[in-house]
Amino acid sequence: MSTVTLRWIGDLDQNKREQAGCVSSSSDQYRPKKIKLKPGQKEILIGRINTKIPPDYPIESCINSRTISRNHATIERSAKRGSILYDHSMNGTYVNYARVMGGVTLKHGDIVCFGHLNGANLKPGEPVALFYSDLKYRVELSDSPTKENVVTGTVCM
Repeated sequence: MSTVTLRWIGDLDQNKREQAGCVSSSSDQYRPKKIKLKPGQKEILIGRINTKIPPDYPIESCINSRTISRNHATIERSAKRGSILYDHSMNGTYVNYARVMGGVTLKHGDIVCFGHLNGANLKPGEPVALFYSDLKYRVELSDSPTKENVVTGTVCM
């Protein structure tokens, strides 16, 4: 069973943040540096802060807080398809700069962006031009280590 890590690579530098109206870096707490689906976890929820159904990873854009939905996206583990990202939002979730349609199997090195300023006008499956985002992540897949007996080479359960 593998671990899926989305590692933050947000590319909105300070000048672009100021131009976009990002007030301060205090909201960096809602741009987690890592989002992880660990071995044994079936699913994680990513979204805006919500008291009814709190997300596992609360996120918020400094560009426009309305680009992120309360139940924005989930990553689910599937025995047959690996780790699948589902978009449940109005403004989209993008894998390699294409709006997610249905579920997308994540691959090592994929780029995931949550929200887009023009997302409500973009159709699922539609590619978009490269864009700067404070909620941009790179997918890292790693197999969980198995405990092996070095002397006999057998796998311990």
